[in-house]
Amino acid sequence: MHPKLGFFTNFLSENKRKRVKLDFQKTIATSQATLPVSCAIAIVVWYLCHRHDFLHTDLLMGMGASVVAVYLLAELNNQNALIRVGSRIISSIFALLLAIVFQLHTFQTGHIVLLLVLLSLFSFTSLYQNPSPVHSFLAYLFFSLATLAFPRLWLFVPIWWFSLFYMRGLTLRTFVASCLGLVVPYWFYFSALFCLDDYEAIQGFYHEMADFHWPSLSDITVEKLVQIAYLLLLLSVGIVEVLLNQYKDKVRVRILYGMFMTHAFLIVLFLCLQPQYFYNLLPLLMVYAAILSGHFMALTSTKASHILCLVLMGLALAVLALSYIAG
Repeated sequence: MHPKLGFFTNFLSENKRKRVKLDFQKTIATSQATLPVSCAIAIVVWYLCHRHDFLHTDLLMGMGASVVAVYLLAELNNQNALIRVGSRIISSIFALLLAIVFQLHTFQTGHIVLLLVLLSLFSFTSLYQNPSPVHSFLAYLFFSLATLAFPRLWLFVPIWWFSLFYMRGLTLRTFVASCLGLVVPYWFYFSALFCLDDYEAIQGFYHEMADFHWPSLSDITVEKLVQIAYLLLLLSVGIVEVLLNQYKDKVRVRILYGMFMTHAFLIVLFLCLQPQYFYNLLPLLMVYAAILSGHFMALTSTKASHILCLVLMGLALAVLALSYIAG
Protein backbone atom coordinates (compact mmCIF):
# COMPACT_ATOMS: atom_id res chain seq x y z
CA MET A 1 0.00 0.00 0.00
CA HIS A 2 1.24 3.49 -0.83
CA PRO A 3 2.49 5.30 2.32
CA LYS A 4 0.21 8.28 1.75
CA LEU A 5 -2.78 6.00 1.16
CA GLY A 6 -1.99 4.06 4.33
CA PHE A 7 -1.76 7.28 6.33
CA PHE A 8 -5.13 8.41 4.93
CA THR A 9 -6.73 5.04 5.81
CA ASN A 10 -5.40 5.15 9.35
CA PHE A 11 -6.62 8.71 9.74
CA LEU A 12 -10.15 7.72 8.67
CA SER A 13 -10.14 4.68 10.98
CA GLU A 14 -9.04 6.78 13.93
CA ASN A 15 -11.74 9.38 13.25
CA LYS A 16 -14.32 6.62 12.92
CA ARG A 17 -13.33 5.16 16.32
CA LYS A 18 -13.59 8.59 17.91
CA ARG A 19 -16.98 9.14 16.30
CA VAL A 20 -18.24 5.79 17.60
CA LYS A 21 -17.12 6.74 21.09
CA LEU A 22 -18.91 10.08 20.88
CA ASP A 23 -22.01 8.43 19.40
CA PHE A 24 -22.15 5.79 22.13
CA GLN A 25 -24.69 7.87 24.06
CA LYS A 26 -26.79 8.45 20.95
CA THR A 27 -26.69 4.75 20.10
CA ILE A 28 -28.13 3.85 23.50
CA ALA A 29 -30.76 6.59 23.29
CA THR A 30 -32.04 5.54 19.87
CA SER A 31 -31.70 1.77 20.17
CA GLN A 32 -34.89 -0.31 20.22
CA ALA A 33 -33.24 -2.60 22.77
CA THR A 34 -32.76 0.13 25.38
CA LEU A 35 -36.20 -0.20 26.96
CA PRO A 36 -36.23 -4.03 27.20
CA VAL A 37 -32.70 -4.02 28.65
CA SER A 38 -33.62 -1.28 31.14
CA CYS A 39 -36.71 -3.20 32.24
CA ALA A 40 -34.66 -6.39 32.61
CA ILE A 41 -32.11 -4.54 34.75
CA ALA A 42 -34.92 -3.08 36.87
CA ILE A 43 -36.43 -6.53 37.45
CA VAL A 44 -33.00 -7.92 38.43
CA VAL A 45 -32.55 -5.06 40.89
CA TRP A 46 -36.02 -5.76 42.27
CA TYR A 47 -35.16 -9.43 42.72
CA LEU A 48 -31.76 -8.84 44.31
CA CYS A 49 -33.24 -6.38 46.80
CA HIS A 50 -36.07 -8.78 47.77
CA ARG A 51 -34.76 -12.24 46.91
CA HIS A 52 -36.11 -13.71 50.17
CA ASP A 53 -39.68 -12.41 49.75
CA PHE A 54 -39.81 -11.65 46.03
CA LEU A 55 -43.28 -13.20 45.64
CA HIS A 56 -44.81 -11.08 48.39
CA THR A 57 -48.14 -9.56 47.29
CA ASP A 58 -47.12 -5.94 47.94
CA LEU A 59 -43.92 -6.38 45.94
CA LEU A 60 -45.69 -8.00 42.99
CA MET A 61 -48.34 -5.27 43.00
CA GLY A 62 -45.64 -2.60 43.17
CA MET A 63 -43.78 -4.17 40.27
CA GLY A 64 -47.00 -4.53 38.28
CA ALA A 65 -47.93 -0.87 38.85
CA SER A 66 -44.41 0.17 37.82
CA VAL A 67 -44.60 -1.86 34.61
CA VAL A 68 -47.94 -0.27 33.69
CA ALA A 69 -46.55 3.19 34.48
CA VAL A 70 -43.52 2.61 32.24
CA TYR A 71 -45.83 1.52 29.42
CA LEU A 72 -48.08 4.57 29.88
CA LEU A 73 -45.09 6.92 29.80
CA ALA A 74 -43.81 5.25 26.64
CA GLU A 75 -47.20 5.76 24.99
CA LEU A 76 -47.34 9.35 26.24
CA ASN A 77 -43.98 9.96 24.59
CA ASN A 78 -45.16 8.40 21.33
CA GLN A 79 -48.42 10.35 21.35
CA ASN A 80 -46.75 13.73 21.82
CA ALA A 81 -43.39 13.11 20.06
CA LEU A 82 -41.55 14.59 23.04
CA ILE A 83 -38.18 13.83 21.42
CA ARG A 84 -37.35 14.74 17.82
CA VAL A 85 -35.74 11.35 17.13
CA GLY A 86 -37.15 7.89 17.62
CA SER A 87 -36.16 6.98 21.16
CA ARG A 88 -37.38 5.03 24.17
CA ILE A 89 -34.91 6.65 26.52
CA ILE A 90 -37.59 8.46 28.56
CA SER A 91 -39.43 5.31 29.62
CA SER A 92 -36.07 3.51 30.06
CA ILE A 93 -34.82 6.16 32.49
CA PHE A 94 -38.15 6.06 34.32
CA ALA A 95 -37.97 2.27 34.74
CA LEU A 96 -34.49 2.55 36.23
CA LEU A 97 -35.51 5.41 38.55
CA LEU A 98 -38.34 3.31 39.96
CA ALA A 99 -35.88 0.47 40.53
CA ILE A 100 -33.15 2.41 42.34
CA VAL A 101 -35.51 3.81 45.01
CA PHE A 102 -35.93 0.83 47.33
CA GLN A 103 -38.78 2.49 49.25
CA LEU A 104 -41.00 2.47 46.13
CA HIS A 105 -40.74 -1.27 45.48
CA THR A 106 -43.86 -2.09 47.50
CA PHE A 107 -47.29 -0.96 46.34
CA GLN A 108 -48.43 2.28 47.99
CA THR A 109 -50.40 5.49 47.48
CA GLY A 110 -47.67 6.93 45.26
CA HIS A 111 -48.29 4.24 42.65
CA ILE A 112 -52.02 5.02 42.51
CA VAL A 113 -51.31 8.73 42.11
CA LEU A 114 -48.70 7.98 39.45
CA LEU A 115 -50.99 5.81 37.30
CA LEU A 116 -53.98 8.14 37.50
CA VAL A 117 -51.98 11.30 36.77
CA LEU A 118 -50.33 9.60 33.79
CA LEU A 119 -53.79 8.72 32.46
CA SER A 120 -54.79 12.33 33.05
CA LEU A 121 -51.78 13.59 31.09
CA PHE A 122 -52.89 11.62 28.03
CA SER A 123 -56.02 13.75 27.72
CA PHE A 124 -54.43 16.89 29.15
CA THR A 125 -51.65 17.08 26.56
CA SER A 126 -54.28 16.67 23.82
CA LEU A 127 -55.79 20.02 24.82
CA TYR A 128 -53.04 22.08 23.17
CA GLN A 129 -54.92 24.51 20.91
CA ASN A 130 -57.76 21.99 21.04
CA PRO A 131 -60.44 23.15 23.50
CA SER A 132 -62.23 19.81 23.61
CA PRO A 133 -64.67 19.43 26.55
CA VAL A 134 -64.34 15.65 26.32
CA HIS A 135 -60.56 15.69 26.76
CA SER A 136 -60.88 18.29 29.51
CA PHE A 137 -63.45 16.19 31.37
CA LEU A 138 -61.34 13.02 31.14
CA ALA A 139 -58.14 14.79 32.17
CA TYR A 140 -59.66 16.23 35.31
CA LEU A 141 -61.69 13.09 36.02
CA PHE A 142 -58.52 11.00 36.35
CA PHE A 143 -56.86 13.79 38.32
CA SER A 144 -59.84 13.89 40.68
CA LEU A 145 -59.60 10.13 41.18
CA ALA A 146 -55.96 10.69 42.15
CA THR A 147 -57.06 13.22 44.77
CA LEU A 148 -59.23 10.54 46.36
CA ALA A 149 -56.04 8.56 46.99
CA PHE A 150 -54.04 11.62 48.02
CA PRO A 151 -56.33 14.57 48.92
CA ARG A 152 -53.52 17.15 48.99
CA LEU A 153 -53.32 16.95 45.21
CA TRP A 154 -56.14 19.49 45.27
CA LEU A 155 -53.43 22.09 45.79
CA PHE A 156 -52.27 21.41 42.24
CA VAL A 157 -55.67 21.92 40.58
CA PRO A 158 -55.19 25.70 40.06
CA ILE A 159 -51.82 24.97 38.46
CA TRP A 160 -53.48 22.55 36.05
CA TRP A 161 -55.99 25.25 35.12
CA PHE A 162 -53.11 27.65 34.54
CA SER A 163 -51.38 24.98 32.41
CA LEU A 164 -54.57 24.60 30.39
CA PHE A 165 -54.55 28.34 29.77
CA TYR A 166 -50.85 28.18 28.89
CA MET A 167 -51.58 25.50 26.29
CA ARG A 168 -54.34 27.70 24.80
CA GLY A 169 -57.00 25.16 25.59
CA LEU A 170 -58.92 27.04 28.28
CA THR A 171 -62.40 28.15 27.26
CA LEU A 172 -65.66 28.37 29.14
CA ARG A 173 -66.66 24.92 27.88
CA THR A 174 -63.37 23.25 28.84
CA PHE A 175 -63.42 24.98 32.23
CA VAL A 176 -66.94 23.73 32.98
CA ALA A 177 -65.97 20.26 31.75
CA SER A 178 -62.95 20.28 34.05
CA CYS A 179 -65.14 21.24 37.02
CA LEU A 180 -67.52 18.38 36.22
CA GLY A 181 -64.57 15.99 35.93
CA LEU A 182 -63.33 17.06 39.36
CA VAL A 183 -66.74 16.74 40.99
CA VAL A 184 -68.09 13.48 39.51
CA PRO A 185 -65.86 11.04 41.50
CA TYR A 186 -66.86 12.78 44.72
CA TRP A 187 -70.54 12.49 43.90
CA PHE A 188 -70.21 8.71 43.79
CA TYR A 189 -67.72 8.51 46.68
CA PHE A 190 -69.71 10.62 49.15
CA SER A 191 -73.01 9.08 48.02
CA ALA A 192 -71.63 5.64 48.82
CA LEU A 193 -70.42 6.83 52.24
CA PHE A 194 -73.81 8.39 53.02
CA CYS A 195 -75.57 5.17 52.05
CA LEU A 196 -73.24 3.26 54.37
CA ASP A 197 -73.66 5.86 57.15
CA ASP A 198 -69.90 6.17 57.27
CA TYR A 199 -69.65 9.80 58.33
CA GLU A 200 -66.30 9.25 60.02
CA ALA A 201 -64.71 8.52 56.64
CA ILE A 202 -66.02 11.84 55.31
CA GLN A 203 -64.65 13.70 58.31
CA GLY A 204 -61.35 11.87 58.00
CA PHE A 205 -61.10 12.83 54.33
CA TYR A 206 -61.53 16.55 55.05
CA HIS A 207 -59.20 16.32 58.03
CA GLU A 208 -56.51 14.70 55.91
CA MET A 209 -56.91 17.37 53.24
CA ALA A 210 -56.43 20.18 55.76
CA ASP A 211 -53.74 18.55 57.91
CA PHE A 212 -50.52 20.47 57.26
CA HIS A 213 -47.63 21.03 59.61
CA TRP A 214 -44.09 22.27 59.35
CA PRO A 215 -41.53 19.57 58.57
CA SER A 216 -39.67 18.04 61.47
CA LEU A 217 -36.23 16.47 61.53
CA SER A 218 -37.82 13.03 61.75
CA ASP A 219 -39.43 13.61 58.33
CA ILE A 220 -36.12 14.52 56.69
CA THR A 221 -33.87 11.47 56.30
CA VAL A 222 -30.57 10.96 54.53
CA GLU A 223 -32.02 8.71 51.83
CA LYS A 224 -34.74 11.25 51.03
CA LEU A 225 -32.15 14.02 50.68
CA VAL A 226 -30.01 11.87 48.39
CA GLN A 227 -32.96 10.79 46.26
CA ILE A 228 -34.35 14.30 45.81
CA ALA A 229 -30.84 15.64 45.13
CA TYR A 230 -30.34 13.08 42.36
CA LEU A 231 -33.68 13.92 40.77
CA LEU A 232 -32.89 17.62 41.02
CA LEU A 233 -29.63 16.95 39.21
CA LEU A 234 -31.49 15.14 36.42
CA LEU A 235 -34.04 17.94 36.24
CA SER A 236 -31.36 20.63 36.16
CA VAL A 237 -29.41 18.94 33.38
CA GLY A 238 -32.58 18.44 31.35
CA ILE A 239 -33.91 21.96 31.92
CA VAL A 240 -30.63 23.62 30.91
CA GLU A 241 -30.43 21.53 27.73
CA VAL A 242 -34.08 22.17 26.82
CA LEU A 243 -33.74 25.93 27.34
CA LEU A 244 -30.57 26.07 25.24
CA ASN A 245 -31.95 24.01 22.35
CA GLN A 246 -35.70 24.57 22.50
CA TYR A 247 -35.61 26.53 19.24
CA LYS A 248 -35.06 23.19 17.48
CA ASP A 249 -38.36 21.77 18.76
CA LYS A 250 -41.85 22.50 17.55
CA VAL A 251 -43.88 25.12 19.39
CA ARG A 252 -46.23 22.47 20.79
CA VAL A 253 -43.33 20.49 22.28
CA ARG A 254 -41.77 23.64 23.75
CA ILE A 255 -45.03 24.50 25.47
CA LEU A 256 -45.39 20.96 26.84
CA TYR A 257 -41.87 21.06 28.23
CA GLY A 258 -42.60 24.42 29.83
CA MET A 259 -45.60 22.83 31.53
CA PHE A 260 -43.52 19.84 32.68
CA MET A 261 -40.91 22.17 34.19
CA THR A 262 -43.57 24.09 36.10
CA HIS A 263 -45.18 20.94 37.47
CA ALA A 264 -41.78 19.53 38.50
CA PHE A 265 -40.85 22.74 40.32
CA LEU A 266 -44.12 22.75 42.27
CA ILE A 267 -43.77 19.09 43.25
CA VAL A 268 -40.23 19.76 44.52
CA LEU A 269 -41.55 22.73 46.50
CA PHE A 270 -44.33 20.60 48.00
CA LEU A 271 -41.91 17.81 48.95
CA CYS A 272 -39.61 20.32 50.64
CA LEU A 273 -42.50 21.78 52.67
CA GLN A 274 -44.22 18.45 53.42
CA PRO A 275 -41.53 15.72 53.42
CA GLN A 276 -43.80 13.40 55.41
CA TYR A 277 -45.61 12.74 52.10
CA PHE A 278 -42.35 12.28 50.20
CA TYR A 279 -43.08 8.95 48.54
CA ASN A 280 -46.64 9.92 47.59
CA LEU A 281 -45.39 12.33 44.93
CA LEU A 282 -41.83 11.14 44.27
CA PRO A 283 -42.92 8.73 41.48
CA LEU A 284 -44.66 11.61 39.72
CA LEU A 285 -41.54 13.76 40.02
CA MET A 286 -39.63 10.87 38.44
CA VAL A 287 -41.86 11.16 35.37
CA TYR A 288 -40.83 14.76 34.78
CA ALA A 289 -37.18 14.01 35.60
CA ALA A 290 -37.20 11.17 33.05
CA ILE A 291 -38.81 13.36 30.36
CA LEU A 292 -36.38 16.26 30.80
CA SER A 293 -33.21 14.20 31.25
CA GLY A 294 -34.30 11.92 28.39
CA HIS A 295 -34.41 14.96 26.11
CA PHE A 296 -30.80 15.69 27.08
CA MET A 297 -29.53 12.14 26.62
CA ALA A 298 -31.25 11.60 23.26
CA LEU A 299 -30.39 14.93 21.62
CA THR A 300 -26.82 15.63 22.74
CA SER A 301 -23.75 13.86 21.47
CA THR A 302 -20.56 15.44 22.78
CA LYS A 303 -17.70 14.21 24.88
CA ALA A 304 -18.91 16.30 27.83
CA SER A 305 -22.46 14.90 27.62
CA HIS A 306 -21.08 11.37 27.34
CA ILE A 307 -19.02 11.85 30.50
CA LEU A 308 -22.01 13.40 32.28
CA CYS A 309 -24.20 10.42 31.37
CA LEU A 310 -21.60 8.04 32.82
CA VAL A 311 -21.46 10.14 35.99
CA LEU A 312 -25.26 10.04 36.28
CA MET A 313 -25.21 6.25 35.90
CA GLY A 314 -22.61 5.96 38.64
CA LEU A 315 -24.61 8.21 40.94
CA ALA A 316 -27.70 6.08 40.27
CA LEU A 317 -25.84 3.07 41.67
CA ALA A 318 -24.92 5.11 44.74
CA VAL A 319 -28.57 6.12 45.23
CA LEU A 320 -29.61 2.47 44.94
CA ALA A 321 -27.03 1.37 47.52
CA LEU A 322 -28.04 4.06 50.02
CA SER A 323 -31.77 3.47 49.48
CA TYR A 324 -31.28 -0.27 50.06
CA ILE A 325 -29.24 0.28 53.23
CA ALA A 326 -31.75 2.76 54.61
CA GLY A 327 -34.69 0.56 53.65
